[in-house]
Amino acid sequence: AHLGLRVPAGAAMAVGGERVVWEEGRAVVFDDTYVHSVTHDGDEARYVLVTWFCHPCDVAWRASLGADWLAAHPLPRWCGEGGGGPPIPGYGQRF
Repeated sequence: AHLGLRVPAGAAMAVGGERVVWEEGRAVVFDDTYVHSVTHDGDEARYVLVTWFCHPCDVAWRASLGADWLAAHPLPRWCGEGGGGPPIPGYGQRF
């Protein structure tokens, strides 16, 4: 999720082929496993607070929480077998 703090004209993002424009004080929530990019055609600074939510079907994330948590929170049926890792190489790496 991105929360627009200071968003001058000319700042936008593309997520999965859709153009998204931030608004100050409003959050944009999207699945960042889709290819996404940012353009900034202005000359003023853009400030966006970025947060990350765990996807409930991410089996690697779920496994990191331990056996007790897994027993108390089974994989939702709509996840199927849970799927593999994210489709984009490097997703989730810390820099």
